[in-house]
Amino acid sequence: MKKKFRLVVGFAFAIGLLSTSMVLGEEAISSELAKVLSGVREHVDSESVPAGVSQIPVVGAEQASGKIIIFEPNSDWNDPASIRWAWSPSDSPQIRPEHYGWFGHPDECKPACGTSCLLATASGGGVVLVRLEDKATLFYAYAGGNPHSAALLPDGNIVSISSAGFFTVYAVPEGDFRAESVKSRKYPIVGGHGIEWDARSNCLWALGYEELAAYRYNFDKENPEFTKEYSLPLKGTPAHYGHDFYPVPGAHAFFLTGVGVAIFDVPTRTLVSISNAENIKSISLSPDGRLIVLSPTKQWWSPTIKHLNRSLTPFAQREGAKFYKARWWISSAPKEE
Repeated sequence: MKKKFRLVVGFAFAIGLLSTSMVLGEEAISSELAKVLSGVREHVDSESVPAGVSQIPVVGAEQASGKIIIFEPNSDWNDPASIRWAWSPSDSPQIRPEHYGWFGHPDECKPACGTSCLLATASGGGVVLVRLEDKATLFYAYAGGNPHSAALLPDGNIVSISSAGFFTVYAVPEGDFRAESVKSRKYPIVGGHGIEWDARSNCLWALGYEELAAYRYNFDKENPEFTKEYSLPLKGTPAHYGHDFYPVPGAHAFFLTGVGVAIFDVPTRTLVSISNAENIKSISLSPDGRLIVLSPTKQWWSPTIKHLNRSLTPFAQREGAKFYKARWWISSAPKEE
C-alpha cells in the first residue's frame, strides 16, 4: 500500500512540475518573493551599502590556508581576533591522515543542523559534516569529480554534487564508519555545481550548467534513491552555466548564479533576473538585507568578499586569502509549511 501511495504522489508531483516547466514573466512571482525582491533590487541597483553594522558572522572557504573560517561580525579580517572558528581536516581525529588531501582547496561552506554543524566540500574530492562544538567529524567521504556543494537530507543522509557531471547520495551509517566503504549512488547532471534540499516541496534541487532539476527522494535511509521529476532548461537565462544555488531567506526561492544572477521562485517556477554580474562563485542574503558575493579577482578566488551592488563594493577583506565561497552564518534551510 505504501509503495502504491508513493507512486501516486510521485506522479502527481511530476505532473504539477512539468506543467509549469517554462520560465515565466516576473508578474507571476509569489507574494513571498515579491516582498524580498524589492529589497534585493534596492541593494543590487545601489552604489551604496546598507546603513549600520551587521551582527551576523560570515563563513568562508579559504584555499590559501586550506581552512573553513567563520569570522566575527563587523571585524577586521586581518586581525586574528576576528576568527570565531576555523577548521581543517587535521582538527578532526575522525579523519585519517591519509585522507587529509581530500579536503584540499575547500570550495563549499554552509551551515547544517541549524548552525550547529558545518557542511563542506573540497576540490580535493571530499565531503564532510563537522560539529562546531568540538570539531568532531560526524561523516566524511570521497565524492571525487571536483565536488562543489552538498546537502543534508531529513533522514541524516548526505548528497554531494560534482562538476565532473554527477551528484552522489550517501547512506550515512550510525556510529563509526569507514569512509572508503560508505554505500553511495551517483546520478548524472552536466556541470553539477549546486544542490539543496527543499523541505517545503519535499524534494532535492540540483543545479548544473544546462538545467535546474528536481528529484523525489524515496526516504529509504539504508538504500537511498532519487527519481528525476522536473527539469528547467537554463540556456538563454542568467543561470546558464549554473554555479551557485542557495536559499533566499524569507521566501520559498533560491539564488542561482551563472552568466548572471537570478532567483528561482519555487511556487510559480519563475526565474527572475536580478543582475548581469558574471562569474559569481557564491551569493548569500542576510535577514537585514545585505547581499554578499564572491566575485573572483584572480582566476577563481579573491581575498575580498563584496556587496552585490553596481560597484561590487568591498564588504570584508583578508590579505593573502583565496576565498572561493562566503556565506552568512545563518540557518539556510527553507522552513516547512
